[in-house]
Amino acid sequence: FSTIVVYDRTMEAGAIDKLIKKFPDLTQQLETIKYKMLDVFEVFLKMDYYHPGFKNTFSLKAVSAQLLDHIAYSGIGSGLEAMSYFDQYRISDNPIEKEFLKSELLQYCHTDTEATLGLLHFLQNLVK
Repeated sequence: FSTIVVYDRTMEAGAIDKLIKKFPDLTQQLETIKYKMLDVFEVFLKMDYYHPGFKNTFSLKAVSAQLLDHIAYSGIGSGLEAMSYFDQYRISDNPIEKEFLKSELLQYCHTDTEATLGLLHFLQNLVK
């Protein structure tokens, strides 16, 4: 991949840094991933594009809610909640609970990915 599209490079790079500490033999590959990131968040954070509906909140959910009609979050409502679900997933011994948590986390990640790419396409269409 030549470009990896993200929303909030700082958060993603922080997660990669944790992986580097845990798997130092993968440092080069993980650093390459950080180098390839294109951060959609910067456009909104720098106010290169602003919508009054943002109300000075630039989270992926707030921005996508204003600009993308087709994105709907259900279940997990925030990144903090997703981290809590992941912690519960890791420590749970109950296979039914684990499957439920896994399903919720995958749906949340899918929606985040769809929103990030939707915002990239929205911005690309502005400059056409």
